[in-house]
Amino acid sequence: ISSPGLHKLIKANDIPPNTFHLVDALARAASTIQVTIERGFEDERVHTAPPKNVDGDDQKPSYLIANKRFIEAISETNVRWYASEECKDIEVVDPNGVFAIAVDPLDGSSSIDINAPVGTIFSVFPAVDDPDKSFLRPASQQIAAGNFIYGPQTILMLTHGSGVCEYVLNPDTATFIQTQDR
Repeated sequence: ISSPGLHKLIKANDIPPNTFHLVDALARAASTIQVTIERGFEDERVHTAPPKNVDGDDQKPSYLIANKRFIEAISETNVRWYASEECKDIEVVDPNGVFAIAVDPLDGSSSIDINAPVGTIFSVFPAVDDPDKSFLRPASQQIAAGNFIYGPQTILMLTHGSGVCEYVLNPDTATFIQTQDR
């Protein structure tokens, strides 16, 4: 179910088949973000005035890199609409996609400076023709929601509407292993 040539990054029986490829792609992006955080974003130290996001907050290079990693990861996962705090507008990923995903790519990123955990929050809905209506609806219509936590361990908390499962990234095998079931 994973991308051609890539091993599955998440191993779980509780992820519905229709969303497995998407969750696996998100896990792949999160694992690369964890490595980038561990390196202190050394490859992105830029000394220019930061742009502003849609809320008027300064966009650090780390925000933009995390956002780019998620967009790249979901590019072949049947996502139609992508909404992010780092994007001015809802973006079209695949005009024929069936999912709408909202992401805060690096939530709590100001905590990086004090070496505290940060995360990625995401929510997945069925896509409809109107991008706004794909997101502005009751949470009960979500297909999945989750949070990656980047700290001493990289953890994924994931729900598909029937309890919450926990997965921990094993750095030796580069896979997320389920550690708690609902």
